[in-house]
Amino acid sequence: MYKGMIRKTLRAALVLFLLPIMSNAEDLPLTKDYAGNYLCKMTAQAGIHFDETAGKWISATFNVEDSAYIVNVIDTGQQSTKQFTGWNARIYNITVKTFSGTGTAYPCFNVMAPADERNNISTANGYAECFFSQWKYSFDFETLKMQVMFDGGYMDNELNTDTPAVSVGKCQRID
Repeated sequence: MYKGMIRKTLRAALVLFLLPIMSNAEDLPLTKDYAGNYLCKMTAQAGIHFDETAGKWISATFNVEDSAYIVNVIDTGQQSTKQFTGWNARIYNITVKTFSGTGTAYPCFNVMAPADERNNISTANGYAECFFSQWKYSFDFETLKMQVMFDGGYMDNELNTDTPAVSVGKCQRID
């Protein structure tokens, strides 16, 4: 009996709290604009790799001395009014390119969005995340941090010696 009353009270309180935010979404200010180009240099990377001698996967750290990305953040002029943060989030198109200069700038996708909106990436207090293939990119444009996760290799049915890894780094705006 008390559990039911507590649940109903909590639901009512949540609705009363969120209703003003949701009903006035178009009146909320836009988040800070993070559009621009960023150079993100990786500072650490760890993961696993297949040790052929031992015949098993083992932990590993990797050299990130020359590992960097160019991140291009383009403001689409659209905004998301589905925020519960007290702000309307700007919508961006984000591309990521390795700094080596020879690679392609790959588009980042929001895999949770409908197919025709997957390249629309919103921010929440400077944080954004997006995906390309087996890569997940996380950005904090306020603290200028980037995290990259690659999940290929280990989960493949056939032996694939790609090395699942997570990298972290610091970014600087370059435009």
